[in-house]
Amino acid sequence: MECSIHVVGDALLSEDALVTAFSRFGDIVTVLPDQSKGACFLTFAMPTVATTAVKEMDGGMIRGTVVHVECATPNNGYVELTPEAAAIPWVRLAAGRELPTSGVWVCW
Repeated sequence: MECSIHVVGDALLSEDALVTAFSRFGDIVTVLPDQSKGACFLTFAMPTVATTAVKEMDGGMIRGTVVHVECATPNNGYVELTPEAAAIPWVRLAAGRELPTSGVWVCW
């Protein structure tokens, strides 16, 4: 079961920098950046990996930028779509970004 986290840093923090910093915890399945807000959703293949990443990286630094990390929720902009809904292009557009077509679960 996959699990997503929400990372907030600086708009100058690149997707590559985030992937490099977080890939040490485990396999990253998807990356949904929102560089205008300096935020990104990272989906890990395993919930335990995501939980460890949140615990170890929240308040940490990546390339001189303090990052805040939490489990992805609807309150921080995370939208979970069923595989059927994600297959419809206008639903992905209405959600504000391209989303993976497989079901993505939020860790709690």
